[in-house]
Amino acid sequence: MSSSGRFMSASNEMGAIGKARQGTPANAWGCRGRWGWLKKVESIRQSIIERRNRLGWSNKILAEKSNVPYSAIVRMEKGTGYWADYFIQIDSTLNKAIKTLPIIEKKQNTDITQFITPTNEKGLTNRKPSKKRSVWALHHSQCIKCGSCDKPHISRGLCKSCYDKDIEKRHKDNERTQNYGGSSKLLTAEYLAENYINQNKSLADIAMETNCTRQYVYKKLKTCGILLRSKSAARDLALTKDKLKFERLNDDGTSYFVSVKKINVNEDFFSSWSSAMSYVLGVIYTDGNLDPGRIREPWRAKSSSTIPRISIAQKEPELLEKVLHLMDCDAKLTFRKEMVYGKIKSGALYQFSISNEKLYDDVVSLGLTPNKSLSMKFPNVPDEFVRHFIRGCWDGDGSVFVDKSSRKMYANFVSGSRDFLEAMVGKLVNAGLPDRTIHRHSHTKTSCYFRFTGFQVPILYHYLYDNVPQTEYLERKYNLFRLSLEMNS
Repeated sequence: MSSSGRFMSASNEMGAIGKARQGTPANAWGCRGRWGWLKKVESIRQSIIERRNRLGWSNKILAEKSNVPYSAIVRMEKGTGYWADYFIQIDSTLNKAIKTLPIIEKKQNTDITQFITPTNEKGLTNRKPSKKRSVWALHHSQCIKCGSCDKPHISRGLCKSCYDKDIEKRHKDNERTQNYGGSSKLLTAEYLAENYINQNKSLADIAMETNCTRQYVYKKLKTCGILLRSKSAARDLALTKDKLKFERLNDDGTSYFVSVKKINVNEDFFSSWSSAMSYVLGVIYTDGNLDPGRIREPWRAKSSSTIPRISIAQKEPELLEKVLHLMDCDAKLTFRKEMVYGKIKSGALYQFSISNEKLYDDVVSLGLTPNKSLSMKFPNVPDEFVRHFIRGCWDGDGSVFVDKSSRKMYANFVSGSRDFLEAMVGKLVNAGLPDRTIHRHSHTKTSCYFRFTGFQVPILYHYLYDNVPQTEYLERKYNLFRLSLEMNS
């Protein structure tokens, strides 16, 4: 097969990978389980690198031409992190550039294996065949420390031997004199009870102090009959002491570390009805997202959250800040700049996440479910709190504006669930507002909407905002609703 033919076939493979990421079984696109997927990803990654080198492009040029973040190109080159979403975009850009090369150059190096696997003068490959499997690890072809692939991969790109040495080095105080008999004398039952239980020190902390390995401390705790912490308790303790860190890449390829801190929140917020609770619930129904995590659904990918998580994303930080204030939560807002994926543009967003099992269970018990957009139902809200819930929904997926041509005020609400809209209209009619017709958007065919116009908007304003504190509504939409009073006076 020619090199251009081999390169063009990568698009089909990438399309298959996209289907697999959406839940299609691996066998359906030609892979036999996990290792088949790894082999295909690695072969496509190598193909992309070789085509980039053939064109003489730098990583920065490839990022600009394919409209992909530079950090994603760096991760792809290193074989680390997450970059699979950009497969098709990068491949399409390279294929178009390859077609523009001179015909003579296209005829050279017709076999793609000449790019991936170098051969000697006898036609034999210089690379030693793998004894067990062709892909050593998901993001690494060999150990990053010793360069060997004979021993199995354990973690962080290290083989078993290097990983054990690294753990021992990290958990020992190298400045102290090596005295292998001293650790056993120090690690008495009284010492372990004082440090592990009373002072809440971790196994690694104790290992550093006594100049031994973490595994040896674990063994001594078991011998002394001291009950070990659960994984969740150990994680909470690590969060409190700012011990959990992860690495992130900037757009220029440089890396930095971010500390994961424990988020404080009122866990009983959704346990009882109130105006604030109803308002926040409405915001989550429209702009929120639920992730059950691997605790509830173990089959989920490792990239997903472990603990059940509630996330809210919005264009306006004011709404998220007010939600955090009402929930007594100190989670930090993160900003995601505008992204372009081919022909699809994703706008800039502010967002935050709260990983908490009790909050998640309370919200689910109120009727919300993951992947809710097209199937959510109107919850069973007490009558005195319905207007607060609807106001939260309106701050999320509702709009209010003045039409430029007619100079009339409009108030629209959009949802992907027609059942949800019908129930909301019924609640508004019961409160004295005029009945509304639900329309389907012609350009999306999945979302529906209803609308109030003219003199009807002030009636909706009084229903939503009368005697409501400023902390429980979005200021911008409130001011637009107020404008309807002046236009219809």
